[in-house]
Amino acid sequence: MQYAVTVSEFTKTGNKPDWAKISQVEQLSVTAKQNGRQTVLKFLIMALKGLNESLNVVRPMKDEQIYETAIDLMEDYYFYRLVDFSICFKNIRKGVYGKLMDRFDQETLYKMLGQYDQIRSKEIADFNQEKKGQDQFRRSYNSGETMQDKFNQLKKKFK
Repeated sequence: MQYAVTVSEFTKTGNKPDWAKISQVEQLSVTAKQNGRQTVLKFLIMALKGLNESLNVVRPMKDEQIYETAIDLMEDYYFYRLVDFSICFKNIRKGVYGKLMDRFDQETLYKMLGQYDQIRSKEIADFNQEKKGQDQFRRSYNSGETMQDKFNQLKKKFK
């Protein structure tokens, strides 16, 4: 199983996620099938405990809340990869999604995951669009077709 040990393995310069590398890692649902649900659950619990302990809040999550949240994350974010949680949790510690006041609980985490998901969705769409453009360029370039050939084809279509 490919654990997200360090976020830096999956980020580019400037701490932007490297979606090409991230896309090579299995989704939670696949990871759970291949390695067992308990293995994924343990990773999420460890990651949540680490996040919980690193935040300076008056009312952190209790162990039971961490366990329940980990189960909910597996069900609600089955399409995420373990590295997604690593990146999101790192951003939470850095205050990217806002300052935590006095408590850290599942509701707060889910709001921050929602912010991460918006950013993630946009960046993945941008990545896919860029990749599609590069693939089209490569096909055109490798076929020996020139821009003039493309232009001539377009002219014929509109005659």
